[in-house]
Amino acid sequence: MIYLRHVLDESLRLWPPVPVDFRRSVAADTLPDGTPIPPDSTVVYSPYILGRNEKHWKDATKFQPERWEDNDTNTAFIVFHAGPQTCLGRSMAYLEAKTLTTLLLQH
Repeated sequence: MIYLRHVLDESLRLWPPVPVDFRRSVAADTLPDGTPIPPDSTVVYSPYILGRNEKHWKDATKFQPERWEDNDTNTAFIVFHAGPQTCLGRSMAYLEAKTLTTLLLQH
């Protein structure tokens, strides 16, 4: 089941269910790299592009589930968001995917 989790993470890294997303700031803020965000601004980001960025992922375009054996906390993996905004359904999504895979392999 651990390797299946790595396969799921790698699949989501390369093919996120939401390839482009946006957020609106309600107050002035600063991104982790120091970029200031004015109030009432829209910030657009792409998990699809980030998942293929060589700056964050070695051999970014290759499907390599093994990369997750040592790296399951990469901040570039934002399919389920991160920090206090992490998706509440994340554990359920993994459970459903593992259950479905198990049922498919049994038949």
